[in-house]
Amino acid sequence: MGMSSSNERRWTGRLSAKKRSDRKRRQPNPRGPARSRTPVGSQRRLHEDVSRSLPEKTRLMLAVAAGGRCEFAGCNKFLFEHHLTRRRGVFGQNAHIISYSKRGPRAATKSGSKAVHDIANLLLLCPDCHKQIDDEEERFPPEVLRQYKDTHEGRIRLLTGLGPDLRTEIVQLKANVAGQPVGIPAPHVYEAVAPRYPADTQGFVIDLTNLQCEDATFYASAEKVVRRRVDQLFAAGLEPKGARHLSVFALAPIPILVCFGAALGNKVAADIYQRHRDTEDWCWKTDGVPVEYSFGCVQTGVPGGRVALVLSLSGRIPLEKVVAVTGEKATLYELTLKDQLPRPTYLRLRDDLARFAVAYREALATIRAAHPGLTELSVFPAVPAPVAVVIGRELLPKVDPVLLIHDFDNVNGFQQRMKVNAYDPE
Repeated sequence: MGMSSSNERRWTGRLSAKKRSDRKRRQPNPRGPARSRTPVGSQRRLHEDVSRSLPEKTRLMLAVAAGGRCEFAGCNKFLFEHHLTRRRGVFGQNAHIISYSKRGPRAATKSGSKAVHDIANLLLLCPDCHKQIDDEEERFPPEVLRQYKDTHEGRIRLLTGLGPDLRTEIVQLKANVAGQPVGIPAPHVYEAVAPRYPADTQGFVIDLTNLQCEDATFYASAEKVVRRRVDQLFAAGLEPKGARHLSVFALAPIPILVCFGAALGNKVAADIYQRHRDTEDWCWKTDGVPVEYSFGCVQTGVPGGRVALVLSLSGRIPLEKVVAVTGEKATLYELTLKDQLPRPTYLRLRDDLARFAVAYREALATIRAAHPGLTELSVFPAVPAPVAVVIGRELLPKVDPVLLIHDFDNVNGFQQRMKVNAYDPE
């Protein structure tokens, strides 16, 4: 069938329009190549989910390095278990220190850097902490986040490298000092005992804060509590909770600390820690020269008379205050710092305490040799808390005399408070 002239004209017009359209499409666009139009929401999702392009090996290495915990300073939330239901899952996010996108938080000058997905540029964070660092990037610049990462991952590496022989049982003795209870923060304890680690999270606490120092029966009551609790500590054997080591943190009046040390004895190896006034922590210092001690007789008494040991370490004890108690016929010995003035902050190094233990044992041996058959030794201490514990701990129950521990009262001077190393019929 033939095509009518009118239909032919219409068909020819359509072909001409199509050719013109094809020719127009083939011509170069003066504005440059056409841009793909990605919806704004999709761009945002691409930025938020950029961590999904991390290699699986990098994800694994980051999770291991972080110990599966949030690396934001102070958070430490475990990210492979729901905090309420305790069901297992992946609840962490891989956060960039330097953003992948030029428009992202802490962005680099060039986006898409090859190092942006390196593990050194990544933090494992919980969702809350991830949002915090991205919403407040001025508060959390790259150098701060890198410090968080280095500190956290260094701690994880240290803790996971500990062997079972580094377990320690944390033993705390606390009482009111100057009428106020003194707390020992758990983070300070963990920091002080490193590289050892606690056998459990609770530790063993001897709490005397409910006893009133003003009560005339305070020292007798405190002694009973201390002895009973130490007996409970060792009730299961000589290795409490499987630990073959004790870490001792003690703050109490000096006579109680001596009693506590005698109750502990040397059945199990122990480290005794000092609270430092300058830094308000319990970590032994590592700089400086260890102190030396000096021991000698400062007053010769009559044979068979009273014998006293003056310990002038955290402060100088005037001998006339001692003589006011012992009388002028007593023999007085003094253990003090060599070539230094006694002061409260002298005990800085672990070796300072170890050297005192040696000097103290030698002093007791000298006194025993000079006074055969001596049954009681009056002790006047001005010492730091760890030294007071050592005074009791280093006693030989069947060899050394009973210690009559005195404490200074601003109103009445030195008063005898406790007997240590005596046989207790109870």
